[in-house]
Amino acid sequence: MIRTHVCLSLALLLASSMATVAHSAEVTTFGTASAPQSAEVMRLGIIISGVAKTPAEALENLQNLQAKVTERVKALGADEKSIVFSAPSVRMDQSGRAQQMQMMIQQHLARGGRVPPGITAAEMTTLDVTLTADWPLSSGDAAQNLLKLQELQEKIKAADLAETAEQAKQLPEAQELAEEFESTTYYGGEEQAKPGTPQFVFISRPEEAARTAVMQSAFKNAETEANRIATATGRRLGKLQSLNAAGGNEQMSSMQAYQMMRYGMRGDGAIDFGLEDNEISSNNPTGIPLRAFLTATFALEE
Repeated sequence: MIRTHVCLSLALLLASSMATVAHSAEVTTFGTASAPQSAEVMRLGIIISGVAKTPAEALENLQNLQAKVTERVKALGADEKSIVFSAPSVRMDQSGRAQQMQMMIQQHLARGGRVPPGITAAEMTTLDVTLTADWPLSSGDAAQNLLKLQELQEKIKAADLAETAEQAKQLPEAQELAEEFESTTYYGGEEQAKPGTPQFVFISRPEEAARTAVMQSAFKNAETEANRIATATGRRLGKLQSLNAAGGNEQMSSMQAYQMMRYGMRGDGAIDFGLEDNEISSNNPTGIPLRAFLTATFALEE
């Protein structure tokens, strides 16, 4: 009787173990969806700089330039409340800059260039801030709007907000070397935004209903793919086990980042345009894509 009880217990334990194994199979799929949104504002991003021989003078020059730039972008029609400056930062470590600038000087001379005596990177301090400002966009004929936007961008470029031409007059030799240095500077394999060069993105602020709809579409796509895999392996799709979702400007997992790269979805440039959580952006003013991407894990049942 005892032996029968032990055998029965072992049989039940084995059956339970087998059932656990049978239900532990899972499938993870990736789902994406996109819905075009209308651009609501054009956002300018530009790095402006204060350049001088001492940090104190550089900061004073930068603050004076910020006041001028604020008035200029307001005169060009920017929304005054949208004008934002980042905190000042030194362009790079002065000792590191000096070493790299010295290499640039040597290369400059090797190509037959002229470097006035005594000009070195250590003589110049550069403080940078990033300015962002918005121009509201009106609805209407798309072609006419594109022409108006192009005209506006040309006016902003012509305004020389960062006063790069004026700075070149004040420190001509150092500025010449600095520009050559900046034009060949790379960080992480990508060329950075050149200080003083205006960059533009177009912003949309989708409603919550639109965000929910595109996320639902992404989940449906993931579920459809999971069903396809389940059928191919002779199983049935079980309950959802886990979900990792993102959209708009949320951070992606490494797998999602890989998939975004694979499908040609990338960022909008080197400048930090200060996107809020409810904002999405594109270089193109027509049909800004509201994207959703997620990974979903489902149980596979026999």
